[in-house]
Amino acid sequence: MKNKEYKRNFIILTIISILIIFGFNGSITTLGLDEAMYMTTSFEMVSNHNYISPTYNSEPFYDKPPLVYWLQAGVYDLFHNIIDSKLWLFRLPISIIFLLFIWFLVYFGKKLFGKKSAIAAGFVFLLCPLSVALGKMAIMDMVLSFFIFLSLITFLLTYLKKINNNYIILSWIFMALAFLTKGPVGLICVGLTVLVFLIIKKKIKFLFSLPNLIGLLLFIGIVAPWFIKMQSISGGTFFYEFFIHQNIQRAAGMDFGHNYPIYSYIIIIALGMLPWSFYLIPSILKFRLNHPDHVAETFLSLWIISLFIFFSLLIGKLPGYIFPIFAPSALLIGKFFGEFKLSKGIKYFAIGSCLFSLILGLVFAVVLFTLKYQTIYAKISMIISGLFMIVFGVYALIKVFKGKNPFDLYKYQMTGFLIFLVIGLYLITNNSLNTLDEIDHGYDLGTGAYRISKEFNIKSLPKHIEIYAVDLDPLWVSYPLNFERKVNFIKKNEKINLSDKYLIIGKDQLPKDTPGEVIDNHPNFTGKKHKYVFIKNY
Repeated sequence: MKNKEYKRNFIILTIISILIIFGFNGSITTLGLDEAMYMTTSFEMVSNHNYISPTYNSEPFYDKPPLVYWLQAGVYDLFHNIIDSKLWLFRLPISIIFLLFIWFLVYFGKKLFGKKSAIAAGFVFLLCPLSVALGKMAIMDMVLSFFIFLSLITFLLTYLKKINNNYIILSWIFMALAFLTKGPVGLICVGLTVLVFLIIKKKIKFLFSLPNLIGLLLFIGIVAPWFIKMQSISGGTFFYEFFIHQNIQRAAGMDFGHNYPIYSYIIIIALGMLPWSFYLIPSILKFRLNHPDHVAETFLSLWIISLFIFFSLLIGKLPGYIFPIFAPSALLIGKFFGEFKLSKGIKYFAIGSCLFSLILGLVFAVVLFTLKYQTIYAKISMIISGLFMIVFGVYALIKVFKGKNPFDLYKYQMTGFLIFLVIGLYLITNNSLNTLDEIDHGYDLGTGAYRISKEFNIKSLPKHIEIYAVDLDPLWVSYPLNFERKVNFIKKNEKINLSDKYLIIGKDQLPKDTPGEVIDNHPNFTGKKHKYVFIKNY
């Protein structure tokens, strides 16, 4: 690939990335429990002027280390007087890191495999449904994977002597940042990959160099202060809650409801990396492991295989856990398409990819159209998204039968699919009828607290008015974020000691003697079949 063509493709990749990554980030409502809780924690850091000890709803919150909270709180603190959208501001650091991730992936891919493969890798990584999902949510997985990638790719380039040996120190620094993002998993992902690689290469002595010793000391110096401080602040309870409960017990499948079968990540990778997932196995098998000419390919393959086995063996599983393998997968798949040759075996994988795309496109074009509470605009967006999968899937299938490289058609297919999917998500989650009624029917396509706070203009209420949430659904944890104050979470039929001025938000199973005026027919409320009541006495 000539330099002019490389620059043109890089600009196109960047433009598409910006459209997908930043589109409607301030308008799509909080998506699920984790995003709402992490946004709230970051907001409370700023509100309480406490950047050391994270809190959620004014209570200690020891789920994760502070790095992402610091990034979100810092952006919010700097710009909230200029930009009036908490959602956009809290998602901004993740979006920027996603864009940087793509740029660094292309940069290092060019060093390893050349310009054509690097550009292909950038498109593969961007145009994975799971990449886009994690890149548009204010959660930890994109940031964690970014620092794991930087740590491991720095190690690889040092090992290959493409950069000075002293740069191995950077690998330890990036690993420390991964640890501060999500805890021990950052250390495990990097350490396991490096250890397996060095054992296979019989180069374990590489770890005992002076730069590695300096790096280890820097790792401890970066990570230890916050954890020591938190243990002191918490009165000694932090260590158990964070390391035992949030990490070991979560991995063992205890108390979190994330327990899934050992084969779960096969399905998650197949769907989350579609259509590229069909080419992952051929991309790994194309190169002889431990061959002297395939050192980088061996390292990337072991990175994928070791983490896949590790996370599959854990009882607790979530889609974001396996995301650290997406970057090395993109590099290998990018190299595969950069040097594409359609053998008989590869043809079967290509045909399978095209057919699966057609099926998924049909699902999006038809099934979502049948949901009762969607607006016509949301339905149209989903239909167009599905049509991109179908039309370009057909063209890719024709190209495969002609023995040609289907990469460009996959690129157009996924670009259109994801852009219209983002538009559809915006239309779905901003329809108040849909948001309330769909959640009541179990579809979980939005977070109702955002709609309620917006429709009732609850943020304008005086701070001394208390807010109670009765029989809280897990997806409604964005109450504290959207109401900008502490919310009293109480269980159904629990006795309520009300203050003189209050507002209650909850399901209709409230204690019969609860005083106040029911306002579930408030003129600003537009839901038709909701099961929520609003009671006031102020």
